[in-house]
Amino acid sequence: MKGLKPTLVTAVAIGLLAGSTVGVVAQEEPVEVTGEVTFPDSSTEIWETNDPRLTGTGRWAPTEGFPLDQAPSYWVNGRFLETDEGTWRQLPVPSAVIAGAETDPYFDMVLIGEGGYEGLVFIAQAAWVPASCPPGCDGFEVHGYIVEAAGS
Repeated sequence: MKGLKPTLVTAVAIGLLAGSTVGVVAQEEPVEVTGEVTFPDSSTEIWETNDPRLTGTGRWAPTEGFPLDQAPSYWVNGRFLETDEGTWRQLPVPSAVIAGAETDPYFDMVLIGEGGYEGLVFIAQAAWVPASCPPGCDGFEVHGYIVEAAGS
């Protein structure tokens, strides 16, 4: 899997520092997280990772812009992962599949911690499984880092 794109990390840091009272800063030791997310149905996600804070049942709630089963299609992702200790909420991400275009199997995500995870941010890159989706995805592999947010 590719490493996290420097532009993603830079964009998140600048966006959070400029547009919010919360900015991303490096922990002395960020926590590396790897795992997979599977889809038992069209809106449920099962997260299984090496960190219990990112293991549990989530939901995917895209906005308008379907159909997802054919190209072209577009949507804005809304991803929520709830565990016993708190919730992770994805920053909105617009996505599109263009007719005739090759699909990039990698995508970036930023999840903001709430509840017991207040003050934490999960920055990750994911890879669709199989790599030829969307549409028809079985899930995705995820690799990223949990870092502390400043000002919390």
